[in-house]
Amino acid sequence: DLIPEAVPIVSTSKGLHSDTLETMAELLPRVLGRQQPTAFLSGPTFAAELMEAYPSGAVMASLDPAVADACASIFHCPALRVYTSTDVIGVEIGGALKNVYAIAAGIVEGLGLGVNLTAFLVTRACAEMNLLAVRMGARAHTMAGLAGIGDLMLTCMGGASRNKAVGQSIGRGESAQSVMQSRKDSKAGVAEGVATAPAAEKLAKRVGVEAPLAETVAAILDGRVEVRVAILKLMQRPRGEDFSALAPAAEQEALARRARHLAGLSDLAPQARGTLALGAVILFAGAALVGGALAARAPRRS
Repeated sequence: DLIPEAVPIVSTSKGLHSDTLETMAELLPRVLGRQQPTAFLSGPTFAAELMEAYPSGAVMASLDPAVADACASIFHCPALRVYTSTDVIGVEIGGALKNVYAIAAGIVEGLGLGVNLTAFLVTRACAEMNLLAVRMGARAHTMAGLAGIGDLMLTCMGGASRNKAVGQSIGRGESAQSVMQSRKDSKAGVAEGVATAPAAEKLAKRVGVEAPLAETVAAILDGRVEVRVAILKLMQRPRGEDFSALAPAAEQEALARRARHLAGLSDLAPQARGTLALGAVILFAGAALVGGALAARAPRRS
């Protein structure tokens, strides 16, 4: 009641609901009990650098382009360029899953396995989250922008990344439980990827996407697999075609299905019109017969 229905809500949250696997775009209308204009801000934006007015870029996504533009104009300034998008799913999935992959990047760094593997990981992670997003209805090109590869690179490689710091500690031999407890005790900040990893694993299974990186991070965090064993298993996976082609192919499939569906509806339209016309004729004829019968029974007046 405190928020008028016409006032847009700008969400800066990045994650998935641990139980329902909802994004904020799905969660907000359910919690509010109504549809509300919403926009979602995402991109490679460490808060400390924004506060210092370091030049940065972000994306404002909304299903309504006018809402996206209006909200973007509020944040856009000489220190922050804010672009618009209507791909809410892609922007939200990119913002949520990059935290999971940042834990993996931290583990690689903590183990001292070099920058080759980090670059491999980040590239593979972008393809993985892109495929998952596309299966949920996102556009493949979104992950090539600020909300996708941009935010992913910052979180996986930036020194101020909380999720990467968690991974580094795990890579150095600490258990996930002890790392999270020490961060809690020291008030070092929340690492969203810890809660998002199991949700991402479940979400991938729900939409039928193979997500080995997200699944591996979830397995490491809950103790199902030891770190070095997990990396060895990933490196021994069957070789296939370039993984960067998977999401665009999935998008083309989805667009083709939609085109076939629309074509089917257009084919049905003439049949539906014919059925309606026939029904109208039958109804008219029936009315005429009933009217004639009633007229025949009516007493004649002289």
